[in-house]
Amino acid sequence: MNLIERRRPDYTVFRIIPHHTVLNSSSRNFQRSLYELFSIRYRPHKEGYRIVHRPAPDFWWITQLAADSIEYYVAMPADFADAFRTKFRNHEQWRKSTLEPVESFDLAIADENTDLYAMKYKRHDIYSLDVDYTEQSIPVRNVLGITNELEENEAVSILIRTETMPRKKWKKVADYAWEQWDKGGVPYRAGFDPLRILRHVANGVTHVFYEAKSLVDDVLAGIENSFFHKNGGERKKVERPKMPNPDRAELMVNGDVSPGSKNKRNMPVFKTSIRYAVTCQDPVKREMLARSVAGAYSVVTEKGRFHDNRLEMVKVNIRPKEALNDLRNWRIREMAPNLMSVDELGKLQQLPTSELQLEFAGAMESNRRVEIELPKVFLDESGILAGTATDRGEVYKVHIPTNRPDKLYMARAVIGSPRMGKDQHVINMVVEAKREHGIGAVIPDFIDERNGHRGMADAVRDHLPPEDVIDINLADTAFAPYLGLQSIFQNVKDTRVAADVIAEYLTDFLLADGDEDKFQTADFTREAAKVTNGDFTDMKAMFMNEQFRRNKIKELDQVFDMDTWKDFDKMSEGKQGQIFGPVMRRINQIVGSEFLKPMFCQSYNPSMDLYKWLQEGKVVIIRCRMPDGIPMPERIKETLGYWIVMLTFLIKLAQDGKGAGTFLVLNEPHQFLSKGLVHFTKRMLREGPKYRLAPIVVFHDFSAFHEYPGFVDTLLSASVNWHLFKNTHLDTYKKLMPYLGKTFAEPQQAFDATKQFQYIACWLHEGEYEAPFVCDALPLVGKRYETMDNSFLTKRHARQYGRPIAEVLADIKKRKGGA
Repeated sequence: MNLIERRRPDYTVFRIIPHHTVLNSSSRNFQRSLYELFSIRYRPHKEGYRIVHRPAPDFWWITQLAADSIEYYVAMPADFADAFRTKFRNHEQWRKSTLEPVESFDLAIADENTDLYAMKYKRHDIYSLDVDYTEQSIPVRNVLGITNELEENEAVSILIRTETMPRKKWKKVADYAWEQWDKGGVPYRAGFDPLRILRHVANGVTHVFYEAKSLVDDVLAGIENSFFHKNGGERKKVERPKMPNPDRAELMVNGDVSPGSKNKRNMPVFKTSIRYAVTCQDPVKREMLARSVAGAYSVVTEKGRFHDNRLEMVKVNIRPKEALNDLRNWRIREMAPNLMSVDELGKLQQLPTSELQLEFAGAMESNRRVEIELPKVFLDESGILAGTATDRGEVYKVHIPTNRPDKLYMARAVIGSPRMGKDQHVINMVVEAKREHGIGAVIPDFIDERNGHRGMADAVRDHLPPEDVIDINLADTAFAPYLGLQSIFQNVKDTRVAADVIAEYLTDFLLADGDEDKFQTADFTREAAKVTNGDFTDMKAMFMNEQFRRNKIKELDQVFDMDTWKDFDKMSEGKQGQIFGPVMRRINQIVGSEFLKPMFCQSYNPSMDLYKWLQEGKVVIIRCRMPDGIPMPERIKETLGYWIVMLTFLIKLAQDGKGAGTFLVLNEPHQFLSKGLVHFTKRMLREGPKYRLAPIVVFHDFSAFHEYPGFVDTLLSASVNWHLFKNTHLDTYKKLMPYLGKTFAEPQQAFDATKQFQYIACWLHEGEYEAPFVCDALPLVGKRYETMDNSFLTKRHARQYGRPIAEVLADIKKRKGGA
């Protein structure tokens, strides 16, 4: 009956795919963490009538080399797998490498044409190998270089097994050895060394010869003194000859042992067994390959000198086939393993750096993708789903945090070349924000894309419930929506203050074409906007209709300071013309446009209540297009773009952060950008988060704004969350390097990091940019949500929120006559 059971553990094997950011300068620290992990010792315990013994946990580092393959594996008892994964990910220089479990690992060692070798210390364990970590590619470069010598069906497998040695036990071994050294001796490794035995025999013969000679000399001296009565005084004693120890002399060639050897005494050490199997049909080449492996590790010496310690090749001749089977069962039988410090093992267990990965790219799989540990704040599922990210083989859902409104509504810039997925990314953001979080949006759509649901306006409209969407089609000129400012005044308590604030913005809007320096014009424009609540028809009348102006003075004399207009009445017509000429040119461009006039000059239409829609979190689509076949002039594009952006901001300003938040989507703004809008954007980006307004700027690259460099400067200097899709314009990456630098060393590296439908997320958290990471955009919105045919909204809302054009034109004519 077997009363004692020696229980072997099950092993877990991981494959390591090196990441291009791998460094080896602190791999000793990783070995220290492994020492802490595997320092457990199991005590025998009783199970029924049996006593169970469990061996000390061990760790295996495996390098498998073939002519076209270089692979790294690690193995350990299954109980330690999760803890090891944590240790690996906490090692800063390797954490981005992929660590993937291997279900059925096959150690690539053949039974035939295979020789097994061991690597043994030349000297005692207290002497250290080289621990110079300034060289990060030694010895790993030499090891990988062996693949250049391999041909098809040839392989080399290198296995390094480590098991922790208790510190107290190591201290006893080291103290005894150093005591011998301090006495002038040299401690030796256990084992048979013919040269050392020969030296001991020579020393013994010399000692016997000296003793015999000394005895003969004493006898002769006694006879001489007795018979010849000589009194020659005391005889000079011949000193015993000292045989120099060549081992100590070699170690002391530079005056002392190396600092690595001195420091090893106080370091954690592992019982280390190194085996490597060479498979090759030609026995001569097998030996040559074996020596190549030994030569690869021979460089791990103190500055290239062999005066401290070195690893030497020893062929396993005793039951080699059984030894190979032991390796397959995670076992090495060895009486005296090498006792290696964490510093030494850090040099032996290395991963190839980026330079080596490129050099051996044909044989080695490496991870060029930028993967970092994702900030936890972007993994909070309470946020807006924005994509998925892969971190060392695991896929995580990435979210835009929503728990801090002042941070959520920071501006976002989505950049990417055509067909890289940026529009679909924004569509998903808007749909997710509305469906899951009740966040509304304003989308001025100047891009007439009608290819299925690739167009942003149609895709958003058809993937939201109809009650959540307002679809205003300006191309339906049979019905004119109201785009004036009166909806703001109908919803604020203090219209006087509101009029004053709006007048400031409206003045900038009307004098944004180089007339800003006309201060008197600006003053009168501001006053005209104030007393007319920003109505263009009434503003024109304030300057040009004396009767209308006097009626306003009488009506508002107790509300505003109307002395400005009283003074204006006293001016000559020429002087009046100089004042209102610049602003009247801009107003006439609006009221004189048959496309813009019905929207800006009609009476207030309460049905078109943008204020209410934004407060309720509706998604408002404004299709800024002319009827089919009529191109939209640049001036009208610029006017509409600036006005919609300003109107949205003024409404959010009037709401003072109350109600639902709003995303303002500016898709390819270079199509409607103007000098005035560039200036206005600065304030909107700065103040938008306070009022729950987040601009989302979508464009190809910065070159689109070459006419407005101030817009680029504004984006780069503002606190903007960047969503960088693949871009063929390398200057885009160069401009963004101040934000990308935490992850990418150079623009080209950032360029190589993504492919179609991927983007680099460089997002803010707590006022600071987190390290950028690569994110996969969500699938097409139609693959995630049911596609509805909401096209009826476009026609219905034109009639529901607009007025028939004949009615509008009659109203404008009547107002003009009354004015």
